[in-house]
Amino acid sequence: MRKIMATFGFAAAATALTLLTAGAAEAQTSPPPASAYDAGIAAAIHSDDAGSTELPDGENLWVFGDTTQVDGVSTVSGYGYPHDAFALQEPGSTTFQVLPGPYGYGWQQVPDWSNGDYFWPSGLTVDGPTLYVFGEQVSGISVVTDAVAQFNAATLTYQGITLLPTAEDWGGILWGQGGFWMPGTSNVSCIDATDCKTGVLAWVPAGDEADYAAWTVTTGVFPPALNTGTVISPVQTATGYAAFTKEGDEYGSNSIEELTAASMTGPWTVGQIIPAPCPPGTLTYGVQVHQNEPVNAGQVLLTYAVNGPAQYWPDFVYVTP
Repeated sequence: MRKIMATFGFAAAATALTLLTAGAAEAQTSPPPASAYDAGIAAAIHSDDAGSTELPDGENLWVFGDTTQVDGVSTVSGYGYPHDAFALQEPGSTTFQVLPGPYGYGWQQVPDWSNGDYFWPSGLTVDGPTLYVFGEQVSGISVVTDAVAQFNAATLTYQGITLLPTAEDWGGILWGQGGFWMPGTSNVSCIDATDCKTGVLAWVPAGDEADYAAWTVTTGVFPPALNTGTVISPVQTATGYAAFTKEGDEYGSNSIEELTAASMTGPWTVGQIIPAPCPPGTLTYGVQVHQNEPVNAGQVLLTYAVNGPAQYWPDFVYVTP
């Protein structure tokens, strides 16, 4: 399978992020190279996804999808492997501590359904005392419906899961005043590819993460002509907004596409194309922005999933929108 900012209210979150960034800048003269992040992830976990958010204590929590190895030891058995996993990381550190989980081979954080369906994660965020992890209920490799798992943000104790009446691939999260924007994509038929996407945009009010009826969803925001990937991760810029996604998803290219717009609801246009190198025989997808990592002025830090026999962990890249 394939697939940010903590809040106690937007103003408090912005203040916390400012202080965090300032502290990181004092602790080091420049952000770690992307290659150091790559090595840190590879040593900690082999997985097909990487999303992150800031916890109330200032640490970053990372969520990963299908997981085949932790700390150099295989997690695969004759019955399968974990489908979601957590790791902690100090902002700016390139060391990731994968957390044991109560389900699924000792690493999974969300229990499987009684019929064997499992939860596969994508975007995540903290709102007040609760950590919300958006994802999908999956049967085999087919999406049944979307879901949002809830955890205690301080203890990371699992609190339950709510099914959502959608089948979108919800992705990157961008907080605004009183809530956050979250793009979602789904497959559509197309002539020249097998995996074309169309994308919607949800405005999720703070406190209503598990109440889909309270969301405002705008359709047609990311039309198929943009050739987006499964995940679309937005950021705010000095002139509007940028969003990063895999160009054409896993079968389309080995490139990351930057989209730009004056408003989150568009219209969006294709900007720069950024290389997403990978070993021969691998696929790339699942571009995510990591907004709580230290970066040089004007940059953002991205990951993209790399999936194949030579590599099964995300790679990092710094980008200037």
